[in-house]
Amino acid sequence: MKTSEISKLFELGGILIEKSNKTLFNFDYIEIVSLFEQYGAVLFRGFDITPVNLTDFTDIYTEKYARDAYRR
Repeated sequence: MKTSEISKLFELGGILIEKSNKTLFNFDYIEIVSLFEQYGAVLFRGFDITPVNLTDFTDIYTEKYARDAYRR
C-alpha cells in the first residue's frame, strides 16, 4: 500500500492510499479505522470501483448516511 499526505489544508493532513496489489475489500478493517482516526480523512485513489462496489465498501465502515439536503 502506497500512502502519502493529502493536503496541509486538512487538520491532520489526511492520508492518500493508492492502488497497489489490493482491492478495496482486502484492507484490514482495524487498519483503515486506525488510519482514519490518525489522519482525519482517507482518500482511496486508483481502485476500479463501481457505484455498487462503493456502497458495499462504505457499508463496512458506517451504519448511517446523511439524508439528502432537500429532506433536511
